[in-house]
Amino acid sequence: MKVWGDILKILDQLKASSINEAGSAVEAHQMLSDFHTVSKLKVELAALVDGAQPFLKACYTLEGDGPLAFSVYDEIKQCENFIVSPHLPNLLAVCGDLGGNNMPRTQEYLRLYQLGEDCLRPGPWFDYFTSTIMGKLRSQLDLFKAARYLVPCRAVELGLNATLLEEFRVLKVVQRGKVSMNSLVQELPQYLTACDGINFSIC
Repeated sequence: MKVWGDILKILDQLKASSINEAGSAVEAHQMLSDFHTVSKLKVELAALVDGAQPFLKACYTLEGDGPLAFSVYDEIKQCENFIVSPHLPNLLAVCGDLGGNNMPRTQEYLRLYQLGEDCLRPGPWFDYFTSTIMGKLRSQLDLFKAARYLVPCRAVELGLNATLLEEFRVLKVVQRGKVSMNSLVQELPQYLTACDGINFSIC
């Protein structure tokens, strides 16, 4: 969005040149000289930038170093929460510039905002995420959810108790009887005692 104002300048340079793309530049320049077309493109671009941001953040975070298994569930959950209640700051700003920031919102503002939302829902990453990550792979995701309690500071932060401990039933060692739920419940007070006082900054 920051370089939007430079696009027409670049197209002007292409038009004045003799390179093969000059013809396409003329068509693009004509299209981007139309206010309604430009408004629509700005709204769609803003919506796509906002819509992709949480997914990009999750991808970059989970491509990093360290014990990433303990972060998977939180990153995926943030994406799911975004789908349910999206935060679209760029879309809001563009709609305000084009449709006015007056309250109550103008019809043009509401029309542009709806146009932006329509670009996202349904969208390719939303559809894949809900049907695959939160659907077909739900059992795998539950493993990562339980793994959070293996980090002492997260166990304290999440308030691990006997009820939440039931999430460990998804672990193979529990399902195969190598570790019993009764023993986990019995050891829970000792674990929470050991977690007490841990410096959260090193977790």
